[in-house]
Amino acid sequence: MVNLVAGFLFAGLVGAALVFLIFRGRMRSEAAERRLTTGFIVYCLVASFSPILLQRDLWPFSSWALMVGAAPAAIGDDPQGLLVVAVDADGGEQAIDYRAWRPFSVEEIHAWLRQQFPQLDADAQRQSAIYLLARVNAARALARGKGPAALNGWLGWFSAPFHQLHTVVWRKPADVPAQPFVGLRVYREFWNFEARRTNRSLTHRSLLYQFSVAP
Repeated sequence: MVNLVAGFLFAGLVGAALVFLIFRGRMRSEAAERRLTTGFIVYCLVASFSPILLQRDLWPFSSWALMVGAAPAAIGDDPQGLLVVAVDADGGEQAIDYRAWRPFSVEEIHAWLRQQFPQLDADAQRQSAIYLLARVNAARALARGKGPAALNGWLGWFSAPFHQLHTVVWRKPADVPAQPFVGLRVYREFWNFEARRTNRSLTHRSLLYQFSVAP
């Protein structure tokens, strides 16, 4: 039954869109065109709010139940908070722009580091770290040469972000480190929402893994 309702909603959306596109320019009066536009908007709003009111996923309209719920006050144990930073030739840590991991998202990288990476032997971990470092350095070189917008793909700054928003670290070429990175460090982060709201520096880190190509 739910699938049937979802099918009707989606078919109605497609039909309403086609009617709107075909007849919008053929209305005999401005009032008729306004009624057509209003009807299309109302249908879209009803179809979009139906999953929320019914608490049922009616694809492609979804209540996003996966993302519903308040986050815990303390981050670190559950869910685990991770931070990956690049290491420069001087041993300093540099923030990595989230777009450097494309086509992977930050969440995918962190999930893999939490679950699969610890199960690898030392050599496999090193090879994985070499791969990740190479991706970050390739993104650094691209952002340095063509500008950070190149990390978004051919749409540049108009490219759609991932569903979870992250701070853009490299906004202009001058923000991008000039020299290649030589290593990576993976930290586990612990922090409190309320405390960090007033002071972002109130974060405790525990080093999980570090890798360097330097001898």
